[in-house]
Amino acid sequence: MRKIKQLTFDDLVNIGTKERKDLGEVKMKVKEIKGLYDLPGSWRWVKLGDIVEVLGGGTPSKSKREYWGGNIPWVSPKDMEQFYIYDSKEHITPLGLKESSTKLIPENSILIVFRSSILLKKLPVAINRVPVAINQDLKALIPKSFVYPIFLGLYLLAIQGYILERCRKKGVTVQSLEYEKFVDIPVPLPFKNNKPDLEEQKRIVAKIEELFSKIDRIRELRRQAKEEAENLLKVALHHVFSRADKKGWRWVRFGEILYDKPQYGLTARSTKEIKSYRYLRISDIDENGDLRNDDPRYLELEENVAQKYLLHENDVLIARSGSVGRVYIHRIDNKINQKVVFASYLIRFPIDREKVEPKFFFYYGLSPFYWKQVKDTLKTVAQPNINAQQYQNFKIPLPFKNNKPDLEEQKRIAAYLDKIAEKQRKLLELYKQTERKLEMMKQAILSKAFRGEL
Repeated sequence: MRKIKQLTFDDLVNIGTKERKDLGEVKMKVKEIKGLYDLPGSWRWVKLGDIVEVLGGGTPSKSKREYWGGNIPWVSPKDMEQFYIYDSKEHITPLGLKESSTKLIPENSILIVFRSSILLKKLPVAINRVPVAINQDLKALIPKSFVYPIFLGLYLLAIQGYILERCRKKGVTVQSLEYEKFVDIPVPLPFKNNKPDLEEQKRIVAKIEELFSKIDRIRELRRQAKEEAENLLKVALHHVFSRADKKGWRWVRFGEILYDKPQYGLTARSTKEIKSYRYLRISDIDENGDLRNDDPRYLELEENVAQKYLLHENDVLIARSGSVGRVYIHRIDNKINQKVVFASYLIRFPIDREKVEPKFFFYYGLSPFYWKQVKDTLKTVAQPNINAQQYQNFKIPLPFKNNKPDLEEQKRIAAYLDKIAEKQRKLLELYKQTERKLEMMKQAILSKAFRGEL
């Protein structure tokens, strides 16, 4: 019996290269179609399906170990985070490639996520810089020889909103694109001597990458500034509370600074529909103790029940489960303009304001000295919970004067930390605004590029 030669990865790469060359030999003439906007005279609109070959993917059987752990990158939607792909999280063997529906995609093809929940938000597009296999949720576009892959990839990124609006299937559980609508997408190409101008495409891509590189350098500087801003309050908190012993402050148990017993929150069903009371949950409080308003919940309550759990200005809450230790101080301001009750995994600590300024207590709850007590306590319990009794054994350093807690000093420190926190918030908001502007600049560059204006 004649022995069948086992294909190697290099053999498969050569096969992919040959297919790419054969594709490049097709006739360069393409039909002009109606486009999305006006183009310069030397440009034309062409149909995507006329300038690429579309290949699908597949998954080798997971039950066959000999198909997995090889040297062929197997790309799935989770690998589509960068524009250029050099590797993947999972790899298959030449045997896995041969005996499955996946295919070897030549390098410098365009990979598109065709089926995934990510399509609700964006359209991932990438260029594979090495030969890869793809799973069934992706499509690979192999451009004809007169189309520069990066040019086409960047164009598809630039119009991803249009693609999703036009091609995303309606009324389906798993988001996906309609193939027929996708391949009908108009693509703008520069022409010269009645043929697609490959060199002009390359020039445009080089200009885009030059401008993007400048934006990315600005973005990196802003990222470094953001990291410094994020540390502003942390540094200030450490500065304040690390000097407690040196300043002669006294460490006092939480239980000694309360005028009443801690109170657990309300267990109730809530809804996204706006009702009479906002229902404050642990997930509504971020790591800085600020209120989140991205997913608020509400409920209706009898007046006598609501009064028991109603939050007042400067009430202090601490999470007993979930995000254990997280501290929140209630403020009645523009962020939340209705009555609020608190949920069962939160504990209200009635701070005696003749002993402790609530804002001072709150900032201590953000400090590393408080969080060390949280971590130390969690090491001693079977479940990741801290109850009210355990919290009452925590200690807080307090400035004293004339043998009494110095409220004026606490208020001064809280005001100082308020200023630092506000400065930090403004800097981080400025960073977000800058990020949005830089992203808009990239979109403007792409828009000009594919209108023949770059």
